[in-house]
Amino acid sequence: MMNRTLSTLFFVGSVLGASAQLPTLDITMVAVGGNQLEVKVRPDADFDGLFSSLVFTIRWETSSGATLSSAGQPVPVGDYMPVSSPGGTVDDGGYRYKSYVGFGFNTLVDAGTNWVAGNEYTLITLQVQNGSSTFEIIEDAHTLANNGNYYVSLNGADRTGVIYSSSTGITAGEPVPNVVSIVPNPSEGPVQLQFGVEDAQDLKIEVLNSLGQSVYAEQLSSFQGTYRRELDLKAKGSGVYMINITGKEGLRTHRVVIR
Repeated sequence: MMNRTLSTLFFVGSVLGASAQLPTLDITMVAVGGNQLEVKVRPDADFDGLFSSLVFTIRWETSSGATLSSAGQPVPVGDYMPVSSPGGTVDDGGYRYKSYVGFGFNTLVDAGTNWVAGNEYTLITLQVQNGSSTFEIIEDAHTLANNGNYYVSLNGADRTGVIYSSSTGITAGEPVPNVVSIVPNPSEGPVQLQFGVEDAQDLKIEVLNSLGQSVYAEQLSSFQGTYRRELDLKAKGSGVYMINITGKEGLRTHRVVIR
């Protein structure tokens, strides 16, 4: 055990400061089979080192009466990143918040696994109980004030990415306004961008490549209803693209990988 600990510490020490070689880690939440939610992460580079720490917060409507079960974790995720919610739930401004934290002490390779760039990996599963609501991983005034914003470190270095398709954690089957769908993702061809808008508003949709250059832009006035657009980003080259959607709720950013 001592030799393994020393080897792990040596490994971590050898890569600290080399954050350019580490992946950025994005996070999302999806609904699976009705009342089950899955929180997933997606690296943009291969990785088998130390998943050092993790923080994220889930928000839903207090009035729904819904609650979340304890987190379950697939094998071997619990071996390299055990996740829990030590603080319970907090009600604030009509919303209920539940923050999750994790600290890793074993490398992925020690747990017998590794991440592949662009793949999604399930961190935890949750069951929705006693109600139905829109669940999302969120950053807002509450999470900022309570150290609940999304944060991740790999090998001790900050490698926080974005919350992508952040409103996909839906328990009800009915269409929900502003839920953004980007499929397939990753993609080897065109992707379908879709989301709903409940109240008429001005929208701007812009796609940026990895250099920050705009490769697609569209502005809509007083738009209401369902937005659908096929984006042939493959024609722009393989890589990571950011889809920015700006409306009355501000800027939302979603990442899509084109192979």
